[in-house]
Amino acid sequence: MSTNPSDIAGQDRSPLDIAERAFQMLACAPSSLAIDGREVGHGLPRRRMSLIELRDVLIHPSCSNAARDAVWRLLVTRARQDGPQWMVSAVGVAIPALRGISSRICRGYVAGDAEDIDTEVLTALIEAIRTAGLDSPSVFPRMCAAAKRAGERARENAEAGAARRFPLQESSPPAVPWGHPDLVLLDAVAKGVISEVDAELIGMTRLEKRTLADAAQELGLTTEAAKKRRQRCEPILVEAVLSGEVEAATSLTISSTPSREVEKDVPMTSARSRSSDTQPDTTTRKGGWGSLTGSARIPHLLALRKPRRHVVRVLLVVGIAAAIVAVLVAAALADGGNATAVIRAAAPPTRPDQLDQVFTNLRNWIVGLLATLATLMCTIGGLRYLVAGGDPGEVQKAKVAFKAAALGYALAVLAPLFVNVLKHVVGG
Repeated sequence: MSTNPSDIAGQDRSPLDIAERAFQMLACAPSSLAIDGREVGHGLPRRRMSLIELRDVLIHPSCSNAARDAVWRLLVTRARQDGPQWMVSAVGVAIPALRGISSRICRGYVAGDAEDIDTEVLTALIEAIRTAGLDSPSVFPRMCAAAKRAGERARENAEAGAARRFPLQESSPPAVPWGHPDLVLLDAVAKGVISEVDAELIGMTRLEKRTLADAAQELGLTTEAAKKRRQRCEPILVEAVLSGEVEAATSLTISSTPSREVEKDVPMTSARSRSSDTQPDTTTRKGGWGSLTGSARIPHLLALRKPRRHVVRVLLVVGIAAAIVAVLVAAALADGGNATAVIRAAAPPTRPDQLDQVFTNLRNWIVGLLATLATLMCTIGGLRYLVAGGDPGEVQKAKVAFKAAALGYALAVLAPLFVNVLKHVVGG
């Protein structure tokens, strides 16, 4: 069986497949975890059982509900107290039920990928393992109900988003003022009612239906700043349109040359006087916010978007890398004195018990690091999902974080196997 993490991610697209593979590796390991039936009671076999055998026993119709409750109380308690290996074990025992829940939710589902439903179901179960009350009966059915609700909610959000992206094609009269919206924005920019950035922001979020966070990132703004900017400029634009100061510019002629000069209008005292940004004098003939060929678009912002986005991403990556290096250096400096004292006080480990201690510490460190990173990604995904508000872009980012968390937990399970192999190689 391959233990290459890239093989795991490549062969199994669904998080449930990744969790099942991690569970199989954990259950088949030489020092695999087990449950003692004598400790649980309720008619279970009075011996130690592997997790795979335990799962088969729980699925069998002859297993009583009391036995299932006792087993799940034990699994949840160990998952909370004894680290990620028992969390993976609890998830692995629940995989058959999760597959059934996900398959029923995905019947006739065409608005997105079934893997997204699997992600929501798995994430909800992990959260239920951490928070479910153990004093009430039906522990596992209550956790499955939470997973089912999360999957159904994910399907409803995806289908609602698809309905917004692909509305029914119905004939309807053009909206007043009968011209193209891009021309309204162009006229407002040319007359100084709103700024170029305001026009770009309104065009991307209102006409292209892009998320406010995506538009803010492309314009080099924070989401909060973009929100306040749009709240300030939209009433100004509406008042200008209603007063006739800005119109659809149906008589506006766009020449075939790359750019043309737009005469600055005489300053007015209505909506235009409240605009705070200085306006440029030129516009170019570009496709306007993805609606009509030949409509107007702001010139220099288009040229600056891509470099600005790359600069932000590069700075973000450099910042993260610098933070990681700083943490490692600080840890090394903090342990430097202790390490020097240990080196002076004792010779390098040569006895088997010393080597065992070294490899045990290495295993614990690797597992702890991977589990911490996976938990961090799971937390980030949960926060993104909570603040998404049905935004498809934010929901997709949350799903990516959940998948990364699932992969991190799988790698945490594989870490002891790697350390065991290294131990055998070093120990001869």
